[in-house]
Amino acid sequence: MFAKETNLAAVKSEARALLYLDIKVEEKFGLFVQHPYFGQVIDAVQTNGKIEMVDLREPEGLKKAQQRILKTIDAVEDYSQFFVFMRAPYLPVFFKLTQQHLSHKDFSEALADVWTLVEFPNIDVNVSKREFMQFFRRAHKEWLMDEDEYKFYKELPEEITVYRGTGKGARHLLGLSWTLDYEKAKWFATRWNKKGAIYKGKILKKDVLAYFSRRSESEVVIDVGKLIDVEEITYELDEGDNCNEQ
Repeated sequence: MFAKETNLAAVKSEARALLYLDIKVEEKFGLFVQHPYFGQVIDAVQTNGKIEMVDLREPEGLKKAQQRILKTIDAVEDYSQFFVFMRAPYLPVFFKLTQQHLSHKDFSEALADVWTLVEFPNIDVNVSKREFMQFFRRAHKEWLMDEDEYKFYKELPEEITVYRGTGKGARHLLGLSWTLDYEKAKWFATRWNKKGAIYKGKILKKDVLAYFSRRSESEVVIDVGKLIDVEEITYELDEGDNCNEQ
């Protein structure tokens, strides 16, 4: 069941709780931190109309930075605004914590944003692939996808050939993200090194959870357990293929 309307007060309460998580400083890069709202130990806050740089490692500096975020949270008028100032790696867990407070429309639209804004949603440490599949099954496809994506999805045949470019090994087949574009799969297979793999399989349309074109990846999110005729296919590198850069 979904809330008739999104309960922003309840969502904001969860957002405030995340603000007070411990700030973990990256050991290798002392200026960077792991936190839902902060990426560096130095933060910019406005004090008496002037910008002040504060150090999050100092209690007073941290307090001022937290007050800045609290004001931002209080000013939110729409769920999607959280995605503007919350750091992308924390969006899946924020969605997981708040999804019960969302209307069906906000739930569906937010799920699409979470999936497409986060670099590696398939391996998120806080939200499992099984949970993501459950979320996708609950989403309303007309709200989950934009108008062009939904139109394309409706016109898909009943059986679809899909590809996945990734590292070698059976575990890489478990990802929910596949593509309709062989060349895009090849790009993913070779973007880090020359030893990636391209997998090819077939899936029934009813087991396609979403189609996204917004990252120019022709991505299909699928129920990976329903793949059939899966095989690893060989490929050749074109001259000039760059395997070291994204």
